[in-house]
Amino acid sequence: MSTTAPLWWEHREALDEGLTLRLCGLNTALRCQDDKGRLRVGEQQLAELLPVTALTEVTVVLGYHPAADGWLADEKDSRRRARRARGRLSLGICP
Repeated sequence: MSTTAPLWWEHREALDEGLTLRLCGLNTALRCQDDKGRLRVGEQQLAELLPVTALTEVTVVLGYHPAADGWLADEKDSRRRARRARGRLSLGICP
């Protein structure tokens, strides 16, 4: 059994009327030097966190760096997969 903490996470919470809120925390700083355009989300966490979900599941994606304006080297794929989510929130303030 591994004692290493995961680099990304998800949490599900049951809501009223059969809905489920699903929060997904993406690590936007994998394999980077903290430079704009060199940050990567990576295929593994996108595949694990953003599969096609049920219509009764409301998915919100959380990440530190923006998924737009050239911050992510894999921005196109990240944005395409994040469209499956109902919302995306960037937590950091990047100049």
